[in-house]
Amino acid sequence: MFMTIAWMTMVPIAVIFARVLRSSWPTTKPGGLLIWFHIHRGANLIGIALMIAAFVLILIHKDWKFTTIGWGGKHAIIGIIALCLAWLQPFISTLRCSPNDSRRPIFNYIHRGIGVTAMVLATTAICIAGYHFTGGRHVVQLVLALIPISVIFALSLFFIIFNNVVDVDTKSFTKTNGASARTEDIPMRPTSKTESETTWAIQSPPTSTDSNREVPAEKKRLWVNRFREFVVYGAVLIFIAVGTILSVFFGTGFS
Repeated sequence: MFMTIAWMTMVPIAVIFARVLRSSWPTTKPGGLLIWFHIHRGANLIGIALMIAAFVLILIHKDWKFTTIGWGGKHAIIGIIALCLAWLQPFISTLRCSPNDSRRPIFNYIHRGIGVTAMVLATTAICIAGYHFTGGRHVVQLVLALIPISVIFALSLFFIIFNNVVDVDTKSFTKTNGASARTEDIPMRPTSKTESETTWAIQSPPTSTDSNREVPAEKKRLWVNRFREFVVYGAVLIFIAVGTILSVFFGTGFS
């Protein structure tokens, strides 16, 4: 039960907040840290604690014996690798450098790579347990076990596309308000005219127009953040539901 809640609820919550809500609540920093980071770290630590508790209880239930035979052996090996990667993450996080450090991308790739690998392995182990170790509901448990990681990947892909669309739209909206405006977009008026040429001067748009243009952009940013939060809250409810249902199906996790 503890292992299921850890991997199907707590870890996905930690991942989805880090992936989607980094730009939310930028001015709210309890303890000097953004809210998304508090939730990311807190959910991961709770998940790791549940993993340790579950691992100890499983060893006690199995009389501290380990087998590599059959699906039980596959489940054990894959699960242990996933646990080791998960327990390694807190130590990796201590090596995190400044966001402006040239080595930060390397840390990000390593940290995310380990996390994704651990989540894939854990999902595989839970799928094996749900399909082979419990009576009835094999397909239901298999589908439920695949939901959290599917939601994470689907939302990650969706927001990559969504962010690009919003960024392009925002740039096109604000481009004419700044120095990067194209020449044909800058208002101009003729100042003098001769037989051979006409002299043009740039006519600055009224200040009121600039201020009016800035309001929709700010509203758009607020709307985007609210949309992100709404989607994440829905995903969190899904993770909680999946973890709870699978825990009930698995019983104590020793079936």
